Amino acid sequence: MLIYQFFETYLFIFSSLIYGISDAPALATAGTDVAMETADLVLMSNQLEKIPYSLALSRATVRNMKQNIYFAVAIVVGLLIGVMTKNVFLASGMLIHELSVLLVILNAIRVIRFGNKSLTAS
Repeated sequence: MLIYQFFETYLFIFSSLIYGISDAPALATAGTDVAMETADLVLMSNQLEKIPYSLALSRATVRNMKQNIYFAVAIVVGLLIGVMTKNVFLASGMLIHELSVLLVILNAIRVIRFGNKSLTAS
């Protein structure tokens, strides 16, 4: 503890390299900023029942992102094939692309409803 105070007071830069299973005491000594930066999940309250909700929300978000990426890539590949075979022209290709962007945005907005539905159910 004395060493930590020395480094914090006089050198202004303190970094620690922790090996081992239990680094909670070291993180507590280093302060909340270091603990929050190294954590995968940070709860800002004492409500542990929010952990399953946050995990479900993160899974839904990743699933939604994958859907959007697959859809967007499929549209672009389809448009590219259409342009190469001269079946899609510039104006129609731009229209299809912009409509697909709107669909991706609308699909991403669905994640907002996840919070309302899950919070009212519990």
